[in-house]
Amino acid sequence: MTVNRPAIWLSVAGVLGLIVGYGWPPPPIPRTAADTAAWSVPSAERMARYSPESFAKITREMRWGTGPLSGDGQSTNWRLAGFLISDEAAILVMDPKVPTQTKRVAIGEKLPDGSTLHVIDGDRITTQLDACERIYQLYQLTPISSSSGCESDPAPDASDKEPVK
Repeated sequence: MTVNRPAIWLSVAGVLGLIVGYGWPPPPIPRTAADTAAWSVPSAERMARYSPESFAKITREMRWGTGPLSGDGQSTNWRLAGFLISDEAAILVMDPKVPTQTKRVAIGEKLPDGSTLHVIDGDRITTQLDACERIYQLYQLTPISSSSGCESDPAPDASDKEPVK
């Protein structure tokens, strides 16, 4: 029987390296400078440069994701809560104000906002109201896309907004 001594020594060195590495203390976390300024409320002079109109415009266009308004300014009276996959595909919708009550909606039936469930595709649904088609995704509070037939796009692109002065 032939003994491969270099392989044995290499294995022993590897095991010893792991043991030493495991016992070695990690490097200390670098400390921050003690003189760094803490956050404070901006001064009145700095706040005066923002007009109430521009502030109102910015807060209107913010997409917080939890408010009662969707991006198109209409009240969101339903939310996609889940999917039912059986003989007939359907979805569960719920009223955000009463999350314990759900309603079953099959393809072709009306949703609480008056639109019709058009397509169920994986974790997305397509609704149609007149010429407006919107795509909703599970766990999203607002539509992820809208067709050109919709009055306003619920997810405006930040690149086409005019800068606030």
